Amino acid sequence: GRALAALRAPNLAGAVVIGEPGSGRTRFAREVAASWAATGDVTWVAASESNAHFSFGSLSAIVPDLDPEDFGRSAARVTRRLAEGHDSLLVVDDAQLLDTASLAVVHRLAVSPGPLALLVTVDEREVEAPGLARMLRDGLWDHIVLEPLEVGTVIALLERHLQAPVERASAAKLRELSGGNPSLLLELVGAGAASGSLAPRGGVWTWRGAVPASARLQGLVERRLGRLAPEARHAFEVVAIGEPVGLREL
Repeated sequence: GRALAALRAPNLAGAVVIGEPGSGRTRFAREVAASWAATGDVTWVAASESNAHFSFGSLSAIVPDLDPEDFGRSAARVTRRLAEGHDSLLVVDDAQLLDTASLAVVHRLAVSPGPLALLVTVDEREVEAPGLARMLRDGLWDHIVLEPLEVGTVIALLERHLQAPVERASAAKLRELSGGNPSLLLELVGAGAASGSLAPRGGVWTWRGAVPASARLQGLVERRLGRLAPEARHAFEVVAIGEPVGLREL
């Protein structure tokens, strides 16, 4: 599809996949990587908060013992390692968590001529982070934004997951509750099925009743709220407790 075309385009370094947490960035990248692997080599780098505290922490999995005191030599070692593959693709998942040195190497790979293709996933809230923004603004990337799921897509996803028809009004309710976020949607489906709010009625899955307070669902919502600024989180809590609340009261 579009991502593979960007990876093959001679005037692009590759593609960047942008979406909110739970939007399916990693799954999207894995599907693209699986297609690429049919004819070429794939190297996967999963950036993390723990590795972000160390120079070259994110790249150490593919090239060990990189020297933070000698950036040029370390970058050259990474380049040589990736050049060893045939028709190589480098996937960087959660690039917003790259340490500064690893980000600089990925940026160098993007602007350097060569056959290496790059596929990068980024949290939509971090695309304006200084180092990352500079890399993504150089005109070498196809920006693929994962939008919230529409009702029709929700119906198709749920019917594949449940192996049965789903009432459109119920799918619309679940889409509203989840905001079209795939991870939150599936957690709602699991919690609803366990509580009986979501159940087959007359051969069609329908949602009736309140949203269940499952531990997994509560944890997911708390993690999403935890990423908000304190003022925004307080506003959400006020609305949740005292709804309906007008803008003037907020």
